[in-house]
Amino acid sequence: MFLGTNDIQTIEESLLIIVFQSDFSNRGIGFSLAFSSSGNNSNPDYSFNLLHISEPNGTIEYPYPSSIWKTSGIKNKPLSIIAYSLNQGTEEESFFSVAMRLSWKHGVFRRANQHCEYDTVTIYTAPKISGWNLVSRFPTVNDTSNCPDIVTVMAKELRTSMYPTFLAVFKPVASDEIAKEKDEATSFAFTYENGGCGGVYVEDSGVIRYKDDGKYANDEECIWLIHVPFAESISFELEHGMFEAKADYISVSSVKPFIGVENETIVISSENRKATVKGPLTVVTFTSDRSNYRYGFRLYFRMEKRMTETDDPMVAFKLFHQNRRFQNEFAYHAEPNQIAIIAFSSGIRRAGRNRIDVTYFLPQVNESCSSDSLLVYDVYGRVGRTIVLTKNFTAEVSNVEETHMDGSTVVRRCTALVNRQLQTCINNETCHAPVGGSFRTKSSSFLAIYSIAV
Repeated sequence: MFLGTNDIQTIEESLLIIVFQSDFSNRGIGFSLAFSSSGNNSNPDYSFNLLHISEPNGTIEYPYPSSIWKTSGIKNKPLSIIAYSLNQGTEEESFFSVAMRLSWKHGVFRRANQHCEYDTVTIYTAPKISGWNLVSRFPTVNDTSNCPDIVTVMAKELRTSMYPTFLAVFKPVASDEIAKEKDEATSFAFTYENGGCGGVYVEDSGVIRYKDDGKYANDEECIWLIHVPFAESISFELEHGMFEAKADYISVSSVKPFIGVENETIVISSENRKATVKGPLTVVTFTSDRSNYRYGFRLYFRMEKRMTETDDPMVAFKLFHQNRRFQNEFAYHAEPNQIAIIAFSSGIRRAGRNRIDVTYFLPQVNESCSSDSLLVYDVYGRVGRTIVLTKNFTAEVSNVEETHMDGSTVVRRCTALVNRQLQTCINNETCHAPVGGSFRTKSSSFLAIYSIAV
C-alpha cells in the first residue's frame, strides 16, 4: 500500500510495519506521517514485543537476554517482532551501499501440544512493492512432518540480501511461562552481518580483519582502500592468515595522485607476510580460488615514513566502497586537487560482469594542458594480473602549441574546448555521457578513480 501527499488510509489492524524506500534516481526531502487509533485490540491472544536494531553486525538469540524478549510474567502469547534497518548516516556517507548476510546458528523446537504445533521463527528481507521476501521459516514443514517431540535445526547459511534490512517474527504456540513450567522452552540463534567484503580505512595505523575467526569461501574477491595521511610509505604485515599456498592472496598496490594505480603490485601470502608501498594511498585486495579454503586473516598497516612538506602533493582524497550486487549509483562533484576513488567488490567472483554506464562526465583542462580524468580498472587480485586499466576518460585536448623561449623553458597553451565541455552539469540538458561511456568490465570487482586537474 502506498501513501501519497495528503493521503489518508484506514487499516483494520492493531500492528503495522511501515517501510520507506528510495530508488536510485533523484533525491528528495523527507516526510511526516501522522497516525491515530480507534477501537479495541483486535488480537487479544497476543502481547506484542517490538524491537528495532541498527548495528552493522549482531546476533539474535532466544531466550537470552531476557531484557530484549520481555516475556517474563506474560500469561498470553508474546508475539515478538524484530525489525532491522542499517542507519546510512549523512548524505556523503550514503554512498556506501551494504549488502547483508544472514546465518542460522542453531535452533531447538519442542512440540507444544498433541496437535503437532511448534513455536516458529520466520525471517523476511528486502521489502518490495509486492511485500517482504520470505527467507526461511523454522522449523520447516519437512522438519515437523512426522510430529517429533523435538526438532533440531542445524547451522546453515541463509540468503544474502541486496538491502541491509530484515524482519524476524517469533510466534510461540503457548506463553513463555507455560512452556517453562513444562520444560519445553524454545531456543534459537541467528546472526546478521555485512554481506560483502571490503571497505575504507583512513588512519595512521590499523588492522583489516576478515573472517579471522572463521573460514573464507571459494572465489572470494574483496577490495579495501587504505589512506594514511602524509605517509611517504606504508608498511603491511600479515599476522594471522593460513591461506592456501600459491592459490589465495592479498595484494597491495599504490595509487599515485593524477596518475592512477602504480604498475608494481606486492603480493602477500602465507609465504610472504610483509610489504611496504610508496605513497599515502593503497588498494588492498583479497582473492581465493576455487579449490581449498581456509581461515581468514588480520592484516596490520602503519605509516612507515612521513613525507616532508615539499613532498606533500596537497591532494584531498574522497574514498567510497560499494558491495551491493545489483544496481548501484554514484555521483560526485569534486573540487580542484581532489581525487575521488570508488571501489566495488561484492564478495564473490561471479560468472557475469558488471555493466557500467557513465551517464555524464564533463572534464576541465587547466593552463598546463592537464585534463580531469576518470580511470576504470578491472580488479583480479591474481599474481601478474592484479589491477588492469580498462577505460580512460579525459578531455580531448587538440592543437597543443609549444614555444621554446630560451632553449629550456617550455610554454604550453591549450586550445579552448567547446562550451559544452566546460559547462557545469546541473540537469539532464547539460549532462552528457562520454563516448564509450557504456561498457562491461572484465572482472567481477572494479576500481574507478576520478581526478580533478590541479
